[in-house]
Amino acid sequence: MSILFLCLSSSLLVIAFGIDSRGDQSLPPLSPEDRLVFSEDFEAQRSLERFSQAEPDLGHKAGSPETAAWRVLDGKLHAQEVHNAALWMKTALPEGDVRVSFVATALTEEGDVKCEFLGDGIHHQSGYILINGGWKNTVRAIARQDEHGEDRHDDYRCQRTPRKKCIPANKPQVWVIERRGQRIDWYIDGVFTLSYRDHNFINGRYFGFNNWSAHTQFDDLKVYKLASR
Repeated sequence: MSILFLCLSSSLLVIAFGIDSRGDQSLPPLSPEDRLVFSEDFEAQRSLERFSQAEPDLGHKAGSPETAAWRVLDGKLHAQEVHNAALWMKTALPEGDVRVSFVATALTEEGDVKCEFLGDGIHHQSGYILINGGWKNTVRAIARQDEHGEDRHDDYRCQRTPRKKCIPANKPQVWVIERRGQRIDWYIDGVFTLSYRDHNFINGRYFGFNNWSAHTQFDDLKVYKLASR
């Protein structure tokens, strides 16, 4: 009876939190066959030359009179008042299985850190969108071509309460995003966070940083071509 109860409880947690059931919840180590193909540490202003800025959402502007939407400062990439004018890598991601890792920091209590994965390199919501702290720090999710879509995978551990936020302010977090076959796995600080399994997989080739209005920061971007496993 106790074993059955535990199995049922685990299943309910998976359903309630929108988390794929997986045996190993920790980030798998890179293998000797996995290969680093791109890295950027944002130590120089010319780092931005490796990226292209998209257009903001209709009716909005990217940046403000006081600051650009995207800027490199003290070895970090800063984003503010971006309004979905994503900063896309000009270099295409490798075909097949791939890992993207970077350090992300919300610089305000508003949270609002996100990125675009496997998009077309031009348009917001052309691939998958990973969001941590969206909607005033209440949403953590992976969305497919629509942040508001019904097929969005949410982590409901982010509750709409003043006491529980999705992402703490001023605390760097290491994001790792992997594409393996038709599944996307997301890890934060080495711990499995969410998966998105898609039988109509979007084979976009580009990665981009993004946000809406809050001040956020990115660093240490790395892209790996993953060997088949």
